[in-house]
Order: sequence, then structure tokens, then C-alpha cells
Amino acid sequence: MSEIFREVDEEVRQDQYLGLWKRYGPYAIAGAAAIVVLTAGFIGWQEYQRSEREAESIHYTAALRLWGIGDASAAAEAFGDLAVSTRSGYSVLARLQQAGAAADSNPAVAVELYDRLAADTGVPAVFRNLASLRAAMLLIDTAAPNDLYPRFVTLVADNNPWRFVAREMRALVDLQAGKVDEARTTYKKLVDDDGAPQGIRARAAEMLAVLGTNG
Repeated sequence: MSEIFREVDEEVRQDQYLGLWKRYGPYAIAGAAAIVVLTAGFIGWQEYQRSEREAESIHYTAALRLWGIGDASAAAEAFGDLAVSTRSGYSVLARLQQAGAAADSNPAVAVELYDRLAADTGVPAVFRNLASLRAAMLLIDTAAPNDLYPRFVTLVADNNPWRFVAREMRALVDLQAGKVDEARTTYKKLVDDDGAPQGIRARAAEMLAVLGTNG
């Protein structure tokens, strides 16, 4: 009889984990997506201030407007045109935004664009890692955990600027894979890390409260 109760308890806990993923997964993704936009916008503004590339700024702004009115396909095309027509800092910025716009209608194409950017050694490491992170985000709901884990190896390293978001995402993948102890360990480390963003620490603490201290 006790074995039956254990099985029922495990099923209930599994439902809780899936519910947590549905609840918090979008927050993690949205948070990092905001980082993409803010970082890209800041770098773009720096480039504009430094080089005063008026034509590129106009092209970039026009593409943003297309995206803003919901024409993601046209925006992706415009960002792509800008990416290949310039060697300035706008090139990397436009490639990031091209993939972001493509994700609205064709996530598979967006992943391919992000992966190309991540593999381009001519691009600064911070943006290559950012592209890797965004690709993983797009795949997290559809790819098998074993296909996702290799994408986090570099991202979760101590010297990676995106490590906290990546660690939170990897913990969610652990939950999907049934690796509750691994996820719990990661959440505990995030809670205890004073360097982690407050939002991530708060979510990790709430996840720990539900997961408990043992399996």
C-alpha cells in the first residue's frame, strides 16, 4: 500500500514541476529577451554616437518600426539587408535583431541565424554567447533535454556574462528531464549567489520552496 502512495506522490510532484515550468519558463525567457533588446539598443546607440552613421541609423530604425507594427517578416528582411551591407557595429546588432524578428514567425530559421552568429569568431564573445542563449531559449520547449545540455556548457561558466540566466534555464531543463536533485542544487546556488540578479534569485527561492529539501 505504501508503494502505491509513493507512486501517487511522485505523480503529483511531477505535475507540480510541469506547472512550475509553465509558470516560470516564460519569465526566464522574457527576461533574457529584454536583455537582448536593451543590450542591442545600447550598443547601437554607442555606434551611432561614435561614428554618426546616419544612413545605417535610419535603416535600423525603419526595421525596428516594421517590427513594432507587427510586420516581423519585413523587419527580419530589413535587418538582414543592413547586416550584409555594413561592417560597422550595426552589422552584429542587425543580425541579432534579424534573428529576433524571424523568431516571431519561424523559430527554426531564427535558431539557424543565432547559431551562425554564435559560430562567427569575428563577432565579440559577449554577442556570440548571447546568440547561443537566445537559440537555446527558442528550443527549450521543443528540443529533448539531451540536445539542449551541450548548449549550456559555455553559457553557465563562471566567466560568462549570461551565466545566471543560463543556469536558471538549465535548471528548468533538468526539471523537464526529471533531474530534480540537479535542479534543486542549481536553484540553491542561485539563491546564495549575491551576484545573481534579484529577479532570478527570487524565482529560484520560490522554486526551492516547492521542490523541497529532498526528493
